[in-house]
Amino acid sequence: MSGALAGYFFNHKIEHTWIYDQTVFQEAVKKIYGSNFMFTREPIFMVVSTTQEEPKDLKKVLVDDGKIRDPSCPCTNCQRMIEALKPKKDEEVTEEEGAGGSDIQ
Repeated sequence: MSGALAGYFFNHKIEHTWIYDQTVFQEAVKKIYGSNFMFTREPIFMVVSTTQEEPKDLKKVLVDDGKIRDPSCPCTNCQRMIEALKPKKDEEVTEEEGAGGSDIQ
């Protein structure tokens, strides 16, 4: 999913749902490209634009390194990350707890 923009930039589109930690993602991209990249946030994708052609498939490199996750991947590592992101039953805020304001009328 990468393509050249006017012969100068290579754009790698990564779905937001694949990025489980923005800081980890940014550090991984910085390690690969140094300062030679730019992020663009789109409604569905985070676009990484760079003038470097390598790696051809940035998404695969980041998944293999465990920096992003594939929600459809059945492997234990991806599924464990998905489970860790799900809200815990005891952490859910109920309507009575959530309001928590004073009863001033």
